[in-house]
Order: sequence, then C-alpha cells, then structure tokens
Amino acid sequence: MVGLYWPLANEVDLRPLRTQLRNPMALPQADGNGCLHYKRWTGQDLEKDGCGIPAPTNGSNLGAEEISLLLVPALAVDSSGIRLGYGGGYYDRLRSDPLWANVPAWVVLPSNCVHPSALPRDSWDVPLNGWITEKGPGQVLRPSAS
Repeated sequence: MVGLYWPLANEVDLRPLRTQLRNPMALPQADGNGCLHYKRWTGQDLEKDGCGIPAPTNGSNLGAEEISLLLVPALAVDSSGIRLGYGGGYYDRLRSDPLWANVPAWVVLPSNCVHPSALPRDSWDVPLNGWITEKGPGQVLRPSAS
C-alpha cells in the first residue's frame, strides 16, 4: 500500500496515482493535536481532519507494516533527507516511531525546493530516503561506516 497525501496549495498533486497504480492507496488523517494516522483510500467520501485537510474517516488506522512506501509533501528537503514542512511536526512524530521510520519515505516537491545546504534539524527528525521532483529522483547520500 502506498501512503499519499492530499495536496495543499502549491504542493504536487499525486491524487491521479489512485487510478494509475494497481497498489492500494492510503491517505493521512491528522487529529489536530500532533498525531497522524494512515487510512485506506478507496475513493470514498472524505471529511476534513483535525487540520482541515480532506481525509478518509472510515476504517481502522493502518500499521507501518501495511504501508510499503510513503510519499510526503515538503516545502524543502536537503541532501541529508531532512524535510522542512509546515511546522506541525505530524510526519516527524509519525516517523519517530521505529516501525514507521523503517517504511521508505520520499519527499515530493519541485526541484527548486531541494536545498543545497543543510536545513535546520531537530533531535526528533528522521531523514527521508530521498526526493522526487519534475527532474526525477534524488537519493540521500548516507555516510559510509568506517
């Protein structure tokens, strides 16, 4: 199952993937108090979640083991995979759970938002695996162990 997002203004719109990919899709549902859960997206009616973003409301929350890939929005990402979002910390809190940190997660954003220098990083930030832009994918370069 692929975890997508409902696009806000100026975010890349991935909703057409629902009809193009064979994999089942999931959308996040935020509670407005810092928690983010994914629910299966089958085309059912959506309702605004705790942050006012359309989200599925029916069905149970999906576990990390049910998601094979997360595609997340961002304002910017740096070469180490640190993502700058809107400041709510929902994705960061989700990915601070070791089970969710193991789910491959890629940022989807315009190429001019890939930052050449390091972005501010907090202790709870979990680097993403890479980014996807209109120019193609970019993968985080991990330092090699010596």
